[in-house]
Amino acid sequence: GRVRAGEAARQTLIEANRRLVVSIARRHVRAGLPTELLLAAGDRALERAVDRYEPRGDLAFNAFARWWIEQAVRAAAATPAGEPPDPGDAGATLLTALGQLHEPDRRVLELRLGLTGGRPMSAGEAAQVLGAAPERVEEAEERALAKLRHPCTPGNLRHLRRI
Repeated sequence: GRVRAGEAARQTLIEANRRLVVSIARRHVRAGLPTELLLAAGDRALERAVDRYEPRGDLAFNAFARWWIEQAVRAAAATPAGEPPDPGDAGATLLTALGQLHEPDRRVLELRLGLTGGRPMSAGEAAQVLGAAPERVEEAEERALAKLRHPCTPGNLRHLRRI
């Protein structure tokens, strides 16, 4: 009944977005790294995105999935060839919630929290990187944190304060 229909819908969503995985993986191919490794990381991330997506949010699934896939493929590309990326789910609640944000707001938090592979940035530094006024960065940060603290956001992130 419903379980089979739910699993069939899940598989349909995964298959419908497989091209997104391929597209993102192609952008990260480098010498010596098997494409299969990038595709496998992207596939796992796509499955994770399907399982964590909240359709009642205001973010389209492909935007949500794109973020998860991009993060997984980047991690796989940064891993020495032959070593599988760490499958640990540290910070999964935060990552799931960040995936629900609009791109500009999410980008601000990624820079401020150091989630792009660098160190956490000040609001002024993030503004420079984004080519935005510091006031706009602070507004985006407030908007993003308010959404993350909202009870409808996946996980319990209501404890978040201004960075």
